[in-house]
Amino acid sequence: LTALSISNAIKPPEDQLRGDSVSHQLRSDSVSHQLRSDSVSHQLRGDSVSHQLRSDSVSQQLRSDSVSHQLRSDSVSHQLRSDSVSHQLRGDSVSQQLRGDSVCQQLRSDSMSQQLRGDSVSHQLRSDSVSHQLRSDSVSQQLRGDSVSHQLRSDSLRGDSVSQQLRGDSVSQQLRGDSVSHQLRSDLASHQLRSDSVCQQLRGDSVSQQLRGDSVSHQLRGDSVSQQLRGDSVSHQLRGDSVSQQLRGDLASQQRGSPTHPIPTSQHTAALHPPVYPNHVSTR
Repeated sequence: LTALSISNAIKPPEDQLRGDSVSHQLRSDSVSHQLRSDSVSHQLRGDSVSHQLRSDSVSQQLRSDSVSHQLRSDSVSHQLRSDSVSHQLRGDSVSQQLRGDSVCQQLRSDSMSQQLRGDSVSHQLRSDSVSHQLRSDSVSQQLRGDSVSHQLRSDSLRGDSVSQQLRGDSVSQQLRGDSVSHQLRSDLASHQLRSDSVCQQLRGDSVSQQLRGDSVSHQLRGDSVSQQLRGDSVSHQLRGDSVSQQLRGDLASQQRGSPTHPIPTSQHTAALHPPVYPNHVSTR
C-alpha cells in the first residue's frame, strides 16, 4: 500500500487525470448496469403479473363456463319436468274423456232400456184393451142372443159367444206372451250395453295407466339427463381448477428463476473501490 501510494504520489498529473476518468467511466458503467438490471427485474415482475392476471382470467372464464353449463342443465331438466307434467295432464284429460264417454253411453243404454220398457208397457196396455173389447163384444152378442125369442137361436148364439170368448182369451194370452218376450229382449239389450260400457271403462283405465307409466319413464329420463349434465359441469369445473393450478405453478417456477440481486459482489466492490492502475497499464 505504501508502494502504491508512493507510485501514485510520483505519478505525473496526466496519468492521475487518466485514472480519474477511468474510475468515473467505471462508476458510470456500474450505474448503467444497475439500471439495466433494475429494468430487467421490473420487466420480469410485469411479465409475472400479466401471467398471473391471464391465469386468473382463464380460471374465471372456466368457472363462468361451468356455471353457464350448470344453468343449461338445470333449464333442460326443468323443461323435461314440465314436459312430463304436461304429458301426465294430457293422460288425465284422456282418461277423464274416456270416463265421460262411458258415462254418457251408460246413460244412453239406461234411456234405451227405459224406452223398451215403455214400449212393452204400451204393448201390454194395447193387448189388454183388445181383450176388453172382445169381451164387451161377446157380452153384447150374448145380450142380443137373450133378446131373440127362439131358444135354439139363443143356444147357437151362446155357443158362438163362448167360442168367441175363447178366441179373445187366446188372443190376449198371445199378446201377453209377445210383451214378455219383448221385455226380455229389452233386458238383454240393456245388459249388453252395460257390459260394453264396463269394458270401455276398463280400456280407459288401462290407457290412463299406460300414459302415467310413459310420464314416469319420461320423468326418469329427464332426471338421468340432468344428472349427466351436472356431472359434465363438475368435470368441467375440475378441469378449470387444474388449469388454473398449473398456470399458478408455472408462474411460481418462473418467479423463482428470476434473480433478486442482479449486481454481483465483485461489481459492488469495483463500484465502491476503483482500481489503481500502474504507470505501464493503458487506460484504454
